[in-house]
Amino acid sequence: MTPIGTLSAAVMLAIVAAAACAPAAGSASGPPPASAPASAASPTVALATLAPRPSVSASEAASAAPSGPCVEVADLADLGEPVVTAMAGIQPALDAGKVDDARTLAKTATKGLASMAELVGPASPAATQLFTTAATELAQAAAAFPGGSSLLKQARTDLDQAFATAETVRCSS
Repeated sequence: MTPIGTLSAAVMLAIVAAAACAPAAGSASGPPPASAPASAASPTVALATLAPRPSVSASEAASAAPSGPCVEVADLADLGEPVVTAMAGIQPALDAGKVDDARTLAKTATKGLASMAELVGPASPAATQLFTTAATELAQAAAAFPGGSSLLKQARTDLDQAFATAETVRCSS
C-alpha cells in the first residue's frame, strides 16, 4: 500500500474511533440523516434516541433526536482496524514476492469488509455499497495477484469513502 493510501485509511479509522469517544449531542453538524426506516435496524446497529433534558424545550429535543438507525462508530472501528492493517500489508507482501501472504491478507480484509457492510447496512445503504464494492474489488485483485494493482488501489479508495460515508450516520450517544 502506498504511504498515502495507508495514511488515508488509517486517518479515517482514527476519525471513526475518535468519534466513538467524543460526545455528539452538542455537535455543530446536527443529527445524522435517516437513510432507512427504523424497522430496518439490526442488533448490531443501535437506534439513537436522546432523552430530552428538563431544561430543553420539547421542540428542541425533537429536532435533536435522530430519526432512524445509526452506526456505532466504536463497533465500526473495531471491525475496521484489522481490515486496514491487512490492506496495508498486501502491497509489501507482493513487493516481496509473497503472493500467498498477500492473498491471505486480502481474504482477511474481504471478510472484514463484509462485516463492516453488515454493520452499517440499516443506517447507510451507501456505505454498505461502498464496503461491498471494496470487498469485491479486493477479491478480484487477489485473484490477479501479483497483478491487480489498479483494483487494489480502487478498493482502498472505496474503503476510505465508505468510512467517510458511515461517519455521517454515527450514533450520537
